[in-house]
Amino acid sequence: MPSSFSLSFTILSVLPPPSSVSSSTILSVRHSAPFYKITVPTVDTLRYDFLVHSLILVERPVLMVGPVGTGKTSVAQGVLQKLDPGVFNLLTVNLSAQVS
Repeated sequence: MPSSFSLSFTILSVLPPPSSVSSSTILSVRHSAPFYKITVPTVDTLRYDFLVHSLILVERPVLMVGPVGTGKTSVAQGVLQKLDPGVFNLLTVNLSAQVS
C-alpha cells in the first residue's frame, strides 16, 4: 500500500527597492536622535521585520532565537511599535540570565 502525504509551504520575500530610489530616501535619521537609537536597516533586519510583522497580523505566535547581538530585540521592538495600539496591547517584560 503506497503511503501518501501532503506538503505545503509559503515563501515570503522582500523585494529590493527600485533603482530610482536613492539610499538617502530609504534611511532618514532625525538630527536630534541619540546615537544609540539610530538603526541602519540591513537585508536581514528588513527580512525579519517583514516576516515577524506578517506573522503577527495573521495571529501566529513568533519566537525569535539566535546568537547574542543579532538584532532580535531591535526587530521585535521595531515591529511592536508599528502595530495599531487600538488593536494590540503592548506589555514589555525584561528578563536576564540573573532572573530567579
